[in-house]
Amino acid sequence: MAQVQALVIENNSPRAQTLGLILQNIAGYDTKVATTVVDAVRYIKEQELDLLLLNTTIHRPLDGIKFVQLVLLRQLVPKQCQVMIISHEKQQAVVKKCLRAGVVDYIIYPYDPPNLLERIQKALGENRELDKTQLKQKVREVLREVIDLPTLSQVHDQVEELTKSAENSASKVAEVIELDQSMTAKVLRLSNSASYGFVREITSVQDAVSLLGFETVRASVATIATFEALGRVEESPNFSREAFWQHSIGCGAIAKVIAGKLGMDATQAFAAGILHDIGKVALDSYFPDFFAQVLQMAEKEKISLFEAEKACLPVTHEEIGRYLGERWTLPERLIEVIGAHNSLQVKYPKYLRLVLVVYVADAQCQLFKVGNAGDSVYQAPQPIPLKRLGITQNNLTEWTGEMMEEVERAASTLNLL
Repeated sequence: MAQVQALVIENNSPRAQTLGLILQNIAGYDTKVATTVVDAVRYIKEQELDLLLLNTTIHRPLDGIKFVQLVLLRQLVPKQCQVMIISHEKQQAVVKKCLRAGVVDYIIYPYDPPNLLERIQKALGENRELDKTQLKQKVREVLREVIDLPTLSQVHDQVEELTKSAENSASKVAEVIELDQSMTAKVLRLSNSASYGFVREITSVQDAVSLLGFETVRASVATIATFEALGRVEESPNFSREAFWQHSIGCGAIAKVIAGKLGMDATQAFAAGILHDIGKVALDSYFPDFFAQVLQMAEKEKISLFEAEKACLPVTHEEIGRYLGERWTLPERLIEVIGAHNSLQVKYPKYLRLVLVVYVADAQCQLFKVGNAGDSVYQAPQPIPLKRLGITQNNLTEWTGEMMEEVERAASTLNLL
């Protein structure tokens, strides 16, 4: 049987790339992607198409509907070519207009990949059974391939390497940080912030490294570098980045208090709390349609965002976040928190207590309504994680004042990063 020849026409590049990879890598079609009408016409002339999947929002010189009418009325594609629309446009008049023009199906964003493939296969007369488990794995791989990762600064990579060995001096680590003026300024501002609580002013990076210690400096540089990298990716209108970072820093502040009460490293918990949800930024930036579907479901069904992700997507923000952390070579303990703070499924048991601290801090942050990371309902920490930490709900109630004070102190951190 000849390979299906497919063309995706979508003016939004990340969406176009995702659709193209789904058809190419999962359905096994020979797929081309066009983001302009000019490119689309060129591909149509070059290929004997079996499938044309396009968005009605393409423009210049024609909008999507007029383009469909032109293609079908002038028979620019072979008779066997099935034309399908995928669009945000929900107006019945538009849908009917497209179907009257000869479109075989009209799919509305956000779409579910398995459902999309089933409808395409139906249009093409294919009777292949979809293995849902295998499909989910393939879609996960596609989503990872679409992510065009911003890079962390070279300073981060060098500091990460140097601070792994106690044999390196504070001056050597400071020299590397000072190669980057922006990083130098932010490390000093963070070191002098209320979150660290030093009595005297820290005026040099070497002093900061000596006083904070390698582990804290390593976590601080990772936090700053990640914040800078994620600040360069696109923000959708569905997910406020400012509210997200307010929640993240609030979570870090609360984690710091809880860790301190338990005799754990409070500054490590602070960094872990700030970075725990970075996978959400990636989902929102690279897959805004999928993430919009998740946000809608979480609000409508009154469930957690994590539960909505598992229902709607082949990947969760934990999985994407872990992938980012590993690609960026963030400290192992931070990667573990990023990749397990909801599921509590840790790879390395030695970091379980830190993961549990951030899990509880996240819940408290939602309770106090500090910022917004996409969860519309508060879910109290489960009894087993609290028991493993050796604390109770009464403890959390007793610590509320300290937590809120720390959240207020940490609020300025958003302007320091």
